[in-house]
Amino acid sequence: MILLLLFYVSVTDILYRVIPNLVILIMFICIVTDRLIYSDIPINFILILCVFGTGILLYAARIMGAGDVKLITVLTFLIPEYPLFISFLFYTTLTGAGLAVLGYMIPALKFKERGLPYGVAIALGFLMIACPH
Repeated sequence: MILLLLFYVSVTDILYRVIPNLVILIMFICIVTDRLIYSDIPINFILILCVFGTGILLYAARIMGAGDVKLITVLTFLIPEYPLFISFLFYTTLTGAGLAVLGYMIPALKFKERGLPYGVAIALGFLMIACPH
């Protein structure tokens, strides 16, 4: 379910530069329900609060969109420990840089005018830690 939602988020971010709140809410409900019912790994609330707080600062500075902040925060519920979160940030940054280079090389993508669809990089970064092989 999360994979389908990440795919949908990526498509809407590419086409409209929007990450729908309803999709984030559905993802949140699925993840929290799964973690509370089926997982014995505790939720790292301190990490989640730090991610959300940092995201709010990035949003206020107009560096990152609100949808991107919400997406990273919700996905952090699935990341049990700090070192894995660092890997998530690394892969997200790496794929985001790749998208930026792609946008620079292909002007028809109009990243300069419309911005970088960072939801795609977030989804790919998460998939790289969730499906490492």
